[in-house]
Amino acid sequence: MHTEKMLQHIENCRTRYFQLREEERDLDFYTEVQPACEQSFIEIETWFSEMTRWVKLNSPRHIHLPQLQHTKEALEQITVQSYHRKTSRAMFLKSLQSIEYTLKTILEEMMNV
Repeated sequence: MHTEKMLQHIENCRTRYFQLREEERDLDFYTEVQPACEQSFIEIETWFSEMTRWVKLNSPRHIHLPQLQHTKEALEQITVQSYHRKTSRAMFLKSLQSIEYTLKTILEEMMNV
């Protein structure tokens, strides 16, 4: 399921962010960041399309289409931010927590439908 893949994706973002901060390393946007982000954005779009169909078919109690749109945008944002060690730590972690909460709620809803 793509939702589990998105949970793994945010864990990868967390690991990358802290690794780059620890190493005090900056990546080149065009040769390293952009190609990696493009692939991630394809996966995020696949997840979003799948979840949009699922929500329309199942009408889960605690997940709604605007919430999915926000989560998609947050996933894209956190993906890019994870490559920049100067991203605010507090905001990065808060975004990760929000995304993780929504993804776990989706998994719970899928079990209840």
